[in-house]
This record gives sequence, C-alpha cells and structure tokens, in this order.
Amino acid sequence: GDYPAALAHYKAAFALLDGGAIGIDHQVRRRIERQEARTLGLAGEHARALERLVDLRARAARIDGEESGEYAMLTWQLVILARNMHRPDTGLPLLDEAERRWHGLAPAEHPIFLHMRRARAAFALDRGDLAGAERELRAAVNGFEAAGAQPIDLSIARSELAAVRLR
Repeated sequence: GDYPAALAHYKAAFALLDGGAIGIDHQVRRRIERQEARTLGLAGEHARALERLVDLRARAARIDGEESGEYAMLTWQLVILARNMHRPDTGLPLLDEAERRWHGLAPAEHPIFLHMRRARAAFALDRGDLAGAERELRAAVNGFEAAGAQPIDLSIARSELAAVRLR
C-alpha cells in the first residue's frame, strides 16, 4: 500500500532499463510499465493510469496481436481501473471483451473468470442493482470454494458478498 515508494522503485527500474538500452517496446519494459500503471490506478492517479494502459494496450495490439495474453491482461487492467473509478459505462464493455479474450487463453475454471464475476458485481452495485451484485458474488464465492482457491480470494469475495447482503 505504499504507492509513492512503489512508484519510486518503478522510476529506478526504468533508469536501469534505459541504462541497459532496453527499448520502449521490449517485453520486460512493457510488463513493468503495466505494473506501474496498475499502481498509479491503485494510488488514485486514474487519469495517468488510464493514459498508460491505453497506450500499452495499443502497443500490445501492434506487437503481440489482439489475441495475445498481454493484450488480454491490459484489457483486464482497464476493467479494474474502471471498477476503481466506479465507471460501469466504460468498464462493462471492457469486461465483456476481457472475458471473450480470456476464454481464448485459459480454461473456464481459471480464477480470472471468478474475479470477473466480482467485477460484474461491483459494476452492478455502481448501477444500484443489489440483486445482480449478490448473484455475481454468490457465484464467485461458490466458484472459489469449489476450486480450492487462494484463501485471500475467497475471503475478499465473501466480505464483498456480506457487504451487499448488509445493504
């Protein structure tokens, strides 16, 4: 949660990459840029995060192709940013796209799809649809339980469901 320190470490990482003549389109640099953009979003610097993620996704489309894992991951990161910004208008179409792209890359039981249900629930809440949010979160909790998921993922989904039920 120490975002200023994390961002300082990214700055140092980019200096090392520059010193090693690692170009802007190098895979390692782009992955570090993706993580930096994610951190900017978590730090509340939404405009900067959005700008970086959109640029990275365009570069991924050009370099890796729209069917690549990197493009799918960047689409997912845009979903998370829209979720953090409480923007279902932009987040839901991105979520639909991310889900389509991930289905081409991962089996249906992959945890990413349960996290997508959590994102759908958050957007439902943003739209005032408590029943829809509860339905998505119940499905996520059930999926995490059935899959023997990471305890943290199950705990977060359960707490989100409890908050919806409380409302």
